[in-house]
Amino acid sequence: RQTRQRLRRDRQRLRSMLDGRGSAGSFMTVLFPAYACVWLYRVSHYFHERRRARLARFIWNLNVLVTGADLSVSADVGGGLVIPHPAGVSISGTAGRNLTVMALAGIGGEVTGSADGPEPGLPALGDDVSLAHRAGIRGPVRIGDGVRISAGCIVTTDVEAGVTIGVPPLRIHQKPVA
Repeated sequence: RQTRQRLRRDRQRLRSMLDGRGSAGSFMTVLFPAYACVWLYRVSHYFHERRRARLARFIWNLNVLVTGADLSVSADVGGGLVIPHPAGVSISGTAGRNLTVMALAGIGGEVTGSADGPEPGLPALGDDVSLAHRAGIRGPVRIGDGVRISAGCIVTTDVEAGVTIGVPPLRIHQKPVA
């Protein structure tokens, strides 16, 4: 039941993001790679929770092969997960509702603990967190609700709720004239 509710929320959130951009309806939404990778993750996590490790691993491998997204079977992500461009995305840890992860972004940490559940060395994210392209969260950190992580930023410490993390502005240096 929980898996179906989360899938329904994932599909609703993706459709709301696609409305007005030429979305062809509910059936076409299911065919988007953005939804396919989330659907395959949800199914693999479902089987992982029911101790069907081989089947969960098979579906995880299929997800990596078909969409390019590495969403760990032990990762626990709330409903409303959206990955608009799944290529190169990696998620390991826990997250609340409405997580948005762009291409080449990742959430992960130290590999410790057992294969029975989320390891203690992994990040825990709140609700409404978003990672831009090439952003990352590394290690056993806690990220508050509503955090936005800009492109290219790597977070390795705890972050309070409502914070936007960005890179400092670039400086242009004049080339010496010869």
